[in-house]
Amino acid sequence: MKYGLVCSITAGIMFISLHVSAGPIYKWVDENGQIHYGEKPGNASARPVRVKPSPPSQTSQTESQQAGPPDRDRLLHSMEQDRLARQEKRNKDKKDLADRKRQCVKARDTLQQYTAAAVLYDLDEQGNRVPLSEAQRRRVIAQLEARIKTHCD
Repeated sequence: MKYGLVCSITAGIMFISLHVSAGPIYKWVDENGQIHYGEKPGNASARPVRVKPSPPSQTSQTESQQAGPPDRDRLLHSMEQDRLARQEKRNKDKKDLADRKRQCVKARDTLQQYTAAAVLYDLDEQGNRVPLSEAQRRRVIAQLEARIKTHCD
């Protein structure tokens, strides 16, 4: 008894939902020449349109599963490219840090040698040594200290 009642109610609901969703579709052209479709007529020129039901989908489950791997492959490829780009950036950052450390050590060694030297020399066009004045010496040492600040901090 209960089973029959439940089946009757379910069938009734399904019938009503089919009837409601199968309402007429209207087509009309507005004053601007635009074509419109709707469940209610938009103006006096609206005419009902017969809509053919769409054919059942030909895509089987195996075909839809076959469509998945290319998407997955593209995603994996994209992720791999991102990983490689991050690794390349890490390697570049590591190389840049090593270069900065080398420059820092070189600048500190040069500064130590310049401050310990009694006289600093420069070479002229003929390759002869020309001693630097005290002002020139301070300028060279200040430039080295600036390089140290740039590469060592």
